[in-house]
Amino acid sequence: MKFGCCVSINNTLKAKQFGYDFIELSAKEIMGIGDTDWEAAKRQILASNIPVIGFNSFCDEGDPIVGPSVKNERLTQYVDKVIVRAAGLNCRNIGIGAPAARILPESFPYETAAVQMKQFLEYAAHEASKYDISILYEAINPKSCNFGNSTHEIYHLVKELDISNLKIVWDVFHSINANEQYEELTDIFDRVEHVHVCSWDKDLNRFYLRQKDRKYLLDLCIYLASQNYDKTISVEAPDVNFDSDGLVSINMYHEVLAQIQNHKE
Repeated sequence: MKFGCCVSINNTLKAKQFGYDFIELSAKEIMGIGDTDWEAAKRQILASNIPVIGFNSFCDEGDPIVGPSVKNERLTQYVDKVIVRAAGLNCRNIGIGAPAARILPESFPYETAAVQMKQFLEYAAHEASKYDISILYEAINPKSCNFGNSTHEIYHLVKELDISNLKIVWDVFHSINANEQYEELTDIFDRVEHVHVCSWDKDLNRFYLRQKDRKYLLDLCIYLASQNYDKTISVEAPDVNFDSDGLVSINMYHEVLAQIQNHKE
C-alpha cells in the first residue's frame, strides 16, 4: 500500500521530504483561493513534486448536500469548480465526507435526503468522469452528523448506483466511532478505493498517528492485507504540528510494514 497524508498547502514540500508517497489537499482550502491567484497556487503545489492523489474536506455547512437548505445550482457550480481544480493538480479522487453538510433537522425526512444524496453523487460522478477522477463517498460517525453514518449504508448506495467512478473511502476513525467491527466489513472492499486513518482523543479530536497507536496501525494493516487491499491509505488529521507529527506517522508506518514482513519471513 502507498501511504500518504492530508495536509495544507504550506506543508506539501515537507510531506515530500518526509517520504510520503502522496498527499491529499482540502477542497475547502483549494476553493478558498481566488480565481486570480489559482494559477500561481497550482504551480506552487505542483512544484513540490509529490502526487496530489485527491481532495478531502469537500465542503461545509455553507454548501449543504442534503436537507432543506440545499441550493442545487450553487452546489453544482461548486462541484464543477472543485473537479476542474482537482484535474489541474492531476488528482485521482475527490472524497465526499463533509459532515457539516450532512446534518438534517429532525423534521426533515431521511428518505428525501437519501434522494438528494443520490442525485448529488450521480452528478458529481458524471462530471468527474470527464477527467478520469473518482468520487469517493464516506460514512461519517453519528457523533459528527446524522446522515450516512453506516459504512454498509454507504456501500449499498454506491453498489446500487453502480457507477464506475463512484467508490468508497473507508475512514477507520468514523467506522470505529460508529461501533463497527472489522469483521463486519469484509464485504465492502470491492468498492473501497482509499482508506483514512488517524489518532483521536475522548472528545474525538483527530491527530496524526502517535506511538500509542502502533498496535492499532499494525492490526489495521494486517486486516487490510487479509482483505487483499493494496491501494492507498493516508493520515487524515489537522497538520498543525506537521514538523513532528508528520514524521512520527510516516516512520511508524514503515516500521509496521517491516514488522509484518519480518513476521512473514
